[in-house]
Amino acid sequence: MDTTISAVTTDRHPGRRGPDDDLDRACAHSGGVGSGGSGGGGGIVEGGGDLDTPAGGDDEVTGSGLASPAGPASPARPGAMRAARLAEVRRAARLQRRRRRRIRRTITLGVATVPWAWFALRGGGGVIEFAAITMPLWATLAGGVLAAGAAFTRRAEPLVVALSVLLVAVIGVVGPWRPVSGGGPIAPGAELTVVAANVAHHEDVELVEAIRRRDADVVVVSELAEGVDTGLLLVYPYVVRSEGALRPWSPEPTPIEERANQAGVAVYSRYPIEELADTTGLPYGLPGVRVRVDGPGGPIVLYGLHLTKASPVADDDSVGYAAQEVVADAVRAAVGQEADPVIVAGDLNLSDRQEEFRQFSAGMRDAVRAGRWAGPTSAKESLAWRALLLRIDHVLVTPTLCARSGGRFPLPGSDHRGVAATVGQCAG
Repeated sequence: MDTTISAVTTDRHPGRRGPDDDLDRACAHSGGVGSGGSGGGGGIVEGGGDLDTPAGGDDEVTGSGLASPAGPASPARPGAMRAARLAEVRRAARLQRRRRRRIRRTITLGVATVPWAWFALRGGGGVIEFAAITMPLWATLAGGVLAAGAAFTRRAEPLVVALSVLLVAVIGVVGPWRPVSGGGPIAPGAELTVVAANVAHHEDVELVEAIRRRDADVVVVSELAEGVDTGLLLVYPYVVRSEGALRPWSPEPTPIEERANQAGVAVYSRYPIEELADTTGLPYGLPGVRVRVDGPGGPIVLYGLHLTKASPVADDDSVGYAAQEVVADAVRAAVGQEADPVIVAGDLNLSDRQEEFRQFSAGMRDAVRAGRWAGPTSAKESLAWRALLLRIDHVLVTPTLCARSGGRFPLPGSDHRGVAATVGQCAG
């Protein structure tokens, strides 16, 4: 009697193995029983009969016998697919943020390098000279605006650019103050102390005393006043004054052709001095005096100067930068023709940040910086003027003279600080 054995199993507890599972697995591994198979009382399935199992069952029966429960992989669950898509979106967002940060960083570095172009462009003259003079103001303003932008946007990029602008300004302003070599020791007995002081037409007793306390051998005074002249003559037996030096100061505009005679320069000396002719060839004359000083180390030619200040547009109190350049270049050329050592001292109205000053002082020693830091000499009452940090009063010497700085000192009542240096023929 033929008997058909159903291989359908009912798993009422998924995941739990029962006796029927063991049986099915045993049958599967033993190769099953084909139609008409022999042997014992094993279960027999007709070769042509197909028995279906309920949907979702653990096992299934095929025409060849009992099948293994291992079948095709079930489809991924919807939750897993959503998680995968979310992870991919997050990865893409991270990459995009990184790209944006790299772009911002590149742009920031590019913008931050722009202020450094100043050192390549500062020789442009004209407006560039004005920018050099006003550097502390515009750099502080630009840095402040950028720093405020960084605080407002909570981004570091504007702050990086602000720091770059301020660093350029610090180097541009303070760099020309750093100490330089004085060329070596001065020969014994050849020392000559020189003071340059713009007294701004003041004649206070305290001002005269401030100059006298420096115990200088030679004093170059700009914007001379009669009281200062009288006070210094009590100490210095020799003096040479520029034409009209003692003319009373007037607020009225001075025609440009007369400004050379309004320099108000006088040179006072403990050693004999001789006035020399002007060799600059300037149409309105030298803005100061040219003298020979019979110093302790030998004769020295001294240019006591007070150049007219310059501005982008000439007015009643200034000339244009081009006109100032003509005067400075003429003086520099005359200095280069001197056979004796030369000292140039006075209020040059040339900031040490200007290209014109760098050209004017090329090949000479900055005696005020010899061995010590310099600093601003403009001391006007206006806060805006003080903020410019201008060093416009100088003592320069040609290379055959060595120097040692005497620093700056206050001039009560004046809108300048005085400068001093000890110079003389180099030892050896």
